[in-house]
Amino acid sequence: MSEESGSARRAPLASRAGPGLAALLAAAAYLPALWPAGDGRDFDALVFRPGALPGLAVVALAVFAASLRLPALRRLGEAGAPRQAAGLAVIGTALYVWALLTGADWLLLAALALHGLALARASRRGACALLAGPALILLLGTPLPRPLEDELVWQLQRASAVGAEALLEAAGHDFLRIAVTLHGPDHSFHVIDGCSGLSGILILGLVALVIRELFPEAGRRGWALLALAPPLGFALNAVRVAYIASSPGAAPDVTNSSDHTAQGMAVLMSGSVLLYLAGWGLACLSPRTSATDAAPRPAARAAPWGAAAVGFAGLFGLWLVVPRFAEAEPRPAPPSTLPFPAERAAWQPGELKPDLAFTGLAQPGLQRRYHLPAGGGQLDIVDLMVGYERPGPVDGFQLLSSKLVYPGPNWARQTLTDAPLPTFGREVTRGTFARGRRGAVSISWRLRDCGLACETLRAWLALDASPLRRARPRAAVRVVAYAQDTSPYALTRAREVAERFLREFRPELQEL
Repeated sequence: MSEESGSARRAPLASRAGPGLAALLAAAAYLPALWPAGDGRDFDALVFRPGALPGLAVVALAVFAASLRLPALRRLGEAGAPRQAAGLAVIGTALYVWALLTGADWLLLAALALHGLALARASRRGACALLAGPALILLLGTPLPRPLEDELVWQLQRASAVGAEALLEAAGHDFLRIAVTLHGPDHSFHVIDGCSGLSGILILGLVALVIRELFPEAGRRGWALLALAPPLGFALNAVRVAYIASSPGAAPDVTNSSDHTAQGMAVLMSGSVLLYLAGWGLACLSPRTSATDAAPRPAARAAPWGAAAVGFAGLFGLWLVVPRFAEAEPRPAPPSTLPFPAERAAWQPGELKPDLAFTGLAQPGLQRRYHLPAGGGQLDIVDLMVGYERPGPVDGFQLLSSKLVYPGPNWARQTLTDAPLPTFGREVTRGTFARGRRGAVSISWRLRDCGLACETLRAWLALDASPLRRARPRAAVRVVAYAQDTSPYALTRAREVAERFLREFRPELQEL
């Protein structure tokens, strides 16, 4: 009798020790994801500029959301699916090892989501569906790949400027929008990347997932919260941009670091409250679960905590022994020392002040203006911009996106076409623009770029930190020729001037 009571006491002890040991080993294996190497961003940059959220906070939110699903998990009675669980675990382990080899800490959170789903799948067949929300929290907590982030930021800048203009007109304010700049009677406001609202949209997406777990009775309708978060975040950000642009303290100089933290926090708090009310409403609309449906089903096989502990211990061992890929050989001369001539033939150098708020605060490359004497004492002006990609979390070159073709934030697009450029035997993007009475023709292209989808995948997998890295970084080139007006004759002449510049500087441009 005493032996039976002793074994009965040891069984609950083992059932409690198993999850605790597995959790401890998981924390050790995923330590780089919990405390990744930070980029030193302050609070404003953390909340309002796109980038990774603190790993520990993301994991804590996911664990909290998963804990809310425990009652529903206990009611599942179907046995697990070991083969499917093994498949998830293998994919998660492959991502884990690749993250160690490349130093891509964000892949660790994706691997953790897969390993968590594998553990759930091994114990109960319907557990993956219940834990989809916590797994998405881990994925949303990772930084967006830089090519996708840059494109989304630019498109949201444009859309936010359009929305803010509509709100200002509805409120009776006299504002004119040109591209991403709002011009008022006494000042102008440039909707910079920090005003795109992308970070707020992602944060509200996380909030929506957590609120969905707070109202499990909403069932599948709870996913509507995740669909509601992006348009809600965009609408609130447009209100914020309109308020700042119409405020007397709005800075005419976009490089002025005005503090708009209070407005940004108000957007996040308002969005969170609205999402909570929406979740409560969805829960009220859902049919109530009867007592029979809520009754526990026959117990399923217990979660394999012993196997999980062994697996996480193996991952921790890999973390200790797997080295990172060797660093690449030094690349060619830094972009700041590009051997590009300051003058050639009739082209003479001119003065150009780069718009760093538009191109990126840490842009590597060069921006230069050239003058070409024309008839009647006039000058034909051409601006050359060459920019290179810089890896890492720091602010870098922002024009490796569809933003590249724009001469600046104050130029309204008229036409945009892709056409071959015989001078180089490649396809370029041509655009015509207007700013007041002046016109401009832009010719731009990207080097060593395989398109948005391909570049997004390369960045997410950190291929440039592996033997699959490029020999040279991505680059972008833009040549802008200015016209006296926007008439077809003036724009055609500006295009001819730009093409002449490309022909005469062809050797240097081909070396980029």
